[in-house]
Amino acid sequence: MSAADKNNQRLVVGGIPRADLLPPEIKQDKVAGRQRSNLIAGLILVVFLVAVAYGGSAFLAIGANASLEAEQQRSADLLAQQAEYSEVRELQGQLAAGQASLLVASAAEVDWTAFLGDFYATLPAGATVKSFGFTLPAASATPTVSPLYEPASVEIIAEIEFPSVPDIAAWQSRLETLPGFSDWTPSTIATTVNGFSTTATVHLGEDAFWGRYFPGGEENPTAEENDEEETAP
Repeated sequence: MSAADKNNQRLVVGGIPRADLLPPEIKQDKVAGRQRSNLIAGLILVVFLVAVAYGGSAFLAIGANASLEAEQQRSADLLAQQAEYSEVRELQGQLAAGQASLLVASAAEVDWTAFLGDFYATLPAGATVKSFGFTLPAASATPTVSPLYEPASVEIIAEIEFPSVPDIAAWQSRLETLPGFSDWTPSTIATTVNGFSTTATVHLGEDAFWGRYFPGGEENPTAEENDEEETAP
């Protein structure tokens, strides 16, 4: 027998007596009970976490639905307002189209009352206008550029009689003061019963246009002058 076996067989004197009389099945049941308690606690924790996650996602979904409904209501209100003012927008579009048409139609308009007064003032003394005609450019026409003169937009042809041979140079100096004057060409002076006659072809540029419906244009200068006379002290 070895020394280790002898030490194991020694009798311990004064030790605490212990005796485990429970069968091993009871110990196993206790261990199994603790394991079941741990499993139940873990299951309860998992169920709680799932419930919290579901509640959070449901809360977020409710908030998102509320925001979506608010945006849908706002879109519906905007559509209702647009439908309410659709007639106003349509009228505004018609008014803008009418104003554009008015500008196109009046683009080549000339204030003939004022222009004829200025034109007659350029004639030599005793001259008489026998006929007067003019040609306006088409709205889509492109002016022909002359190498010597500005593009002519209006052509005037006037037949004029004189009691004597006119001073062409002096007459041309006065014609050059006309608004928009571009160039002019007199025909050969012919002898008539009452004196002499010529046909003058005058070309006017864009500065001769009235432009009363454009920004800065004068719609009715005669009426404005009358108003100033009435209000003058």
